[in-house]
Amino acid sequence: MPDRTWDFTALELELTIDLDEQAIEGRATHWMRPLGAATEVTLHAVDLEILGVKVDGAAVEGWRSTGDRLVIPVSIRPDERAVEVRYRAHPKAGMYFRGPPGDAVREVWTQGEDEENRHWYPGWDYPNDRFTVRVAATVPEDLTVVANGVLVGKAPGAKPGTTRWEYWLDTPVVNYLVALAAGDYRVVSTEGTPDLEQVVARWVDDDTLARTTAQTGGILDFLGRLLGTPYPWSVYRQVFVQRFLYGGMENATTTILADGYLLDDPTLDRHGVDSVLAHEAAHQWFGDLIGIYGWRELWLNEGFATYYSNRWHEDHEGAGQAAPEVLGWMTNGHRESAPMAPRGWSKVAERRNAQVYQRGAAVLHALEVALGRPAFDAAMKAYVADNAGGLVETDDFRRAVEDATGAHLGWLFDRWVHSADFAEIDAEWAWSDGALRVTVNQRDGGAVAAPVWVEIGGVPPRRARLWLTSAEASLVVPLDSAPAYVAVDPDRGILATWKVEQPPAAWVAQLGSPTPLARLTAIEALKGGKATPEAVKALDALANSGGEPPAIRIAALGALGELGEVEGLLATLGDPDPRVRGAAVDALGQVPSNPDRAQAARAALRDESREVRERALRTLEKLDPALALAEARRQAGGRSTRGSPHATALGVLGRIGVARDLDALVAHIDARETRDARYAAARGAADLAEREEAETKELSRRLTAMLDDPDRLDGGLAVALLGRVGSDLDVAALRGFAAHQSLARPDLAGAAHEAIAAIAGRAKVEPKTAEDLAELERIRASLADLEERIKELETWR
Repeated sequence: MPDRTWDFTALELELTIDLDEQAIEGRATHWMRPLGAATEVTLHAVDLEILGVKVDGAAVEGWRSTGDRLVIPVSIRPDERAVEVRYRAHPKAGMYFRGPPGDAVREVWTQGEDEENRHWYPGWDYPNDRFTVRVAATVPEDLTVVANGVLVGKAPGAKPGTTRWEYWLDTPVVNYLVALAAGDYRVVSTEGTPDLEQVVARWVDDDTLARTTAQTGGILDFLGRLLGTPYPWSVYRQVFVQRFLYGGMENATTTILADGYLLDDPTLDRHGVDSVLAHEAAHQWFGDLIGIYGWRELWLNEGFATYYSNRWHEDHEGAGQAAPEVLGWMTNGHRESAPMAPRGWSKVAERRNAQVYQRGAAVLHALEVALGRPAFDAAMKAYVADNAGGLVETDDFRRAVEDATGAHLGWLFDRWVHSADFAEIDAEWAWSDGALRVTVNQRDGGAVAAPVWVEIGGVPPRRARLWLTSAEASLVVPLDSAPAYVAVDPDRGILATWKVEQPPAAWVAQLGSPTPLARLTAIEALKGGKATPEAVKALDALANSGGEPPAIRIAALGALGELGEVEGLLATLGDPDPRVRGAAVDALGQVPSNPDRAQAARAALRDESREVRERALRTLEKLDPALALAEARRQAGGRSTRGSPHATALGVLGRIGVARDLDALVAHIDARETRDARYAAARGAADLAEREEAETKELSRRLTAMLDDPDRLDGGLAVALLGRVGSDLDVAALRGFAAHQSLARPDLAGAAHEAIAAIAGRAKVEPKTAEDLAELERIRASLADLEERIKELETWR
C-alpha cells in the first residue's frame, strides 16, 4: 500500500454537473495534518484538468500534474492545512451518465470502489485514511441529488434554472465510499431509527418500490442486534439507478443499486433481491464503520457481508433456506489456488486476493462451527465494538476472536486465509462389537489440523468430535447397535474436498438428519450414483413434501433430474411455490428421453410466473429444439422492455438458431433495448455467426458502436466478442478504445489489444509454427475469460 505522509481529516466538494455534456467542474478542498516532515501533498487525479491550487487560501505555483497524480508543494508546518484544487473533467470512469434514448430518465451516479473516485475529483484514493465528507452539487432544477450523510442545504444555484444540494457526513469514511447520484428521482422517506430513504426514477410505482425494499428496516435492525452495535448513522438510503456496473455498492449511508432488482412483477422470487440488500446493508458495518488498511484485506469486507447476508436469510426464512448458500461456500471456496489475504507481496510478483466473497464467508462459517455460534457471535460483537471507526487487518480480527474466546486460531487463518493449500479428506465408518469407529484420512500435501464434528444417526442423533492432527485420525464411540447413518462434518465446517463412504441406506437415513447441511450432503451423495429404489422414493417424498423448506425440496428435485426420475418432477409442476415449479422444470431438462417431459415443459410456458416460463423455454430447448426455436422467434419480436422474455429468447436463438436468425439478434444490439436483452443478443449473435460462418459486417458495426458507450460492461463485452468475430475493419476502433481506456481501465485496454491480436491470428491462413498456435489459443482463452468476468460483473460485484 502507498505510504501516507498526510492524515486527511475532512473533504469538501463543491460541484457543478452538466448532464448534457457529461462533464463536471468543481472544487475539492482537503483538510490534513502532516505526518513527519512532509513538503508535498500527493493526490490521485486521473484525466482531470487542473485549473488552480491553493494552500490555506493562497494560490500555489509549482504544482505538477502527471495524468494520474497531482503533486502540490507545501511548506513544512506542524498544524492542519487546507489544500484546495479547482478542476474540470469529462470522467471516463468513476462517474457515469445515463439518459435517453437508451435509458428512461436522465441521471448521473458514481462508483468509487476500488480506486475510481480519482476520475471525478482529486483525493487520497486509497482505503488507509478516513475523513469527514461534505458534498455540494449544483444540477438542473428538475433533478434530485443524493449523497453521503444528511441533507443540510437546498437552494437555487448560481445559474438560473439550477439547484444546489448540500450533504454532510460527520463520521470519517474512506475515499472509495464517497458517492453521489442525481437524476429525475423521487424520494420516499420513512422516519425511524434510522430514517429510511428509497430513491427511484419517477416511473417506478409505489407497489414496486414497497415490494422491493420491504425488508430493509428489518435487515438493519437484525444486523444491529446480532452485532451488538446499531446501524451507525441517522439515515440509510437505497438509490436504484440505470445500468449500474454491479449489483450494488455500499457507500456510507447511501447504497447504490442496479434498478434491475426492482420487483415490478409480484411473481418474481425475491431471494436474490433480499440477498443484495442484506449484503450491502452488512457493509455499513464491515467496510464502512470498520475499514481495511489495504485491498489485501478485502475479505474482511466482502466475506463478512456475504456471511451476514445469509445469517439474515436464516433468521428470516429458516436454517433450511440458508443452508444451500453455506454448502456453496464450503464446496467452491477453495476452487482457486491463491491466497485470500496473501502475506507475501512484491511489485515484481503481486499476489491477488482469491475468492474474497465465498471463501471469506466460508472462513467465518468455519469459525462459527469450530467455536460454537454463541461464542462466535459474542466474539463478533467485541470485534465490532473495539474497531468501530478504525482500520483493520486480518491479524486484528484474529486476535479479537482469540481474545474473546480464548481459542488459538492460527491453524485456521494460516491455512484458509493466508495460504491456498486445501486438504482432500476421505472418511468412512464401521460398527462392530458394540463400538462405532470413524476413520478420516487426508490426502496430498494440504493436510490441516482441525476439529471435526461427527453426527451419529439415532433417536435422537448424538454428536462427538475428533481432531485431525495427522494424515489419519479416528474416533471410537461405544454404541449398542449400528447407527442409521454417520455424518462426518455435518455442519460443513472444514474447507476441504470431502469423500465420505457409507451404504446407500445410510445416505437415505441421513435425509432425516436435523442438520440441514447434512441433509443436503446426503442429497448430493444419492444423486452421485448412490441411488437405489429406496433412495429414489425418499427423494421423491422429500421433493413433494410441502412441509420441507423450499431449498431442500429444490435440491431433491435436482437429484431426481440427474437420476432420470420423471414421476416426482411431474408431481411438483403444480406446486403453489414458483421456486419449486421452476426447479422441477429445470430438472426435466436433465431427464433421459421421456414422452411426458416435453409436454410438461410446453405446459410450463403458460405458467403465471415469468421466471418459470423462462426456465421452461430453456428446458424445451433441450427437449424439443424445433418448438423452442419457434417460440423463441415469437418472443424475440419487437423491442425489449423491463420484464419481457427477450433475453431468454435471444439466448435460445443464439444457441440453436440458424443463419436467418442472425438479423433478429443483431437488431437487438441497440442502446434502446434493455441491457439484458442487448447482451444476450450480442453473445447469441457471436455464437450463431461462428457456428454458421455467417456474414458479420453488421454485427461488427453494432459491436464497435458499443465501444463508445461509457458503460464499461458494454465496452468489455464488445471487446471480447470482436476478438471472436471481428475483422480487420474493426482494428482501428479497438485501437481507439484501447487508447481511450489506457488510464481509466488498463485491463480493458489490454483486452482490446488481445482482441486485435486474435483478429490478426484469424487472418492467417494457417498458423506457421507451434508457437503461433499456442499464442492464438492463449489469446482465445484470454478473451473467453474476459467475457466470463463480464458475466459475473453483470450479476454480482
